[in-house]
Amino acid sequence: MKNRLKLKSNLSLFPWPLPMMVGIRFLWVFVGLLTLAFRVSDSQNLGCNPADLNALDGFLKGLDSGAIVGWGSFNGSSSSSSSDCCNWLGVSCELGRVVRLDLGNKSLKGPVSDSLSGLDRLRFLNLSFNSLHGSVPSKLFRLSNLEILDLSFNGLSGGLPAHIQLPSINIFDISGNGFNGSHPILSESPNLTTYNASFNVFYGGINTSMCNTSPRIQSMGLSMNMLSGEFPSGFGNCSSLHHLCVDSNNLSGELPDDLFTLTSLKQLFIQDNNITGILGDRIVGPFAQWVLGDSPRCLQKSSETAIPLLSVQPFFRSSAPITVNVAFHSIPLIEEQFAEWTDQPQLHFDGRS
Repeated sequence: MKNRLKLKSNLSLFPWPLPMMVGIRFLWVFVGLLTLAFRVSDSQNLGCNPADLNALDGFLKGLDSGAIVGWGSFNGSSSSSSSDCCNWLGVSCELGRVVRLDLGNKSLKGPVSDSLSGLDRLRFLNLSFNSLHGSVPSKLFRLSNLEILDLSFNGLSGGLPAHIQLPSINIFDISGNGFNGSHPILSESPNLTTYNASFNVFYGGINTSMCNTSPRIQSMGLSMNMLSGEFPSGFGNCSSLHHLCVDSNNLSGELPDDLFTLTSLKQLFIQDNNITGILGDRIVGPFAQWVLGDSPRCLQKSSETAIPLLSVQPFFRSSAPITVNVAFHSIPLIEEQFAEWTDQPQLHFDGRS
């Protein structure tokens, strides 16, 4: 009897019957979920942000090649669908903001407009394998959200900012152009893993300070430039470095001791320089795939991807000191000095295979 009275008194606290209360609570949950679904749907269907549309408009108008296939027009009669840049070829948006611009190998010709720097939410920019020319606006190197930048294999030229500010950058590729001056330094890029400035006209010495500010860097390419001076120390601070390419420059001197502390290093390309010294037993163990002579380039590119493709290289080991002078496809060594060969290596001696 007491239990029944207690239950009855508890039920009297609710103004409506219990089944109705459960139904009302379920209805509120359903309305909340429906509202959330509409908000998500609306956010996914947001049109192109006007500022981003203007930025792309300026980029397009600056090109010599004219219209880009798959892009809407900008004349007064353009429809709402053609002016929604989020639906254009190579453009991806999130919440109406452009976050990805992938225009690699699209036959683009002309300069790179300063208006591209207006895409302040951009995370991915690929303009590789086109015919772009002229200098690159310095503001483009200050996009705080940019994670991948690929300007490789165009006709771009001129100097670059001494210190590039790309705090979110992961892949930085400007190879295959005509940039000159000192090679750029990414001094505030802790997430950088790939740096490729090969096939340009950079001159002066190599600056290894990025090894201190970008501890995750794995691939560094400076091949085919006009870099000079002694082979620098400092690469020993790049503890995650797998591939280092400095071939075809005018570097001299001996390889520094800290280079041999890199236990992760898999490929070192130093051919076509004036490097001298004794390697000895320092190239055994983790340094087995160092390439000293003629071979395919270290960071090879494909027009199908914005990320450098690493070529597979033969390697050798030595159990005796070897005096190396790497210059102009010439390594004056005697084949008998090599104690062990694997995978049929194709190194060139005095210009002969």
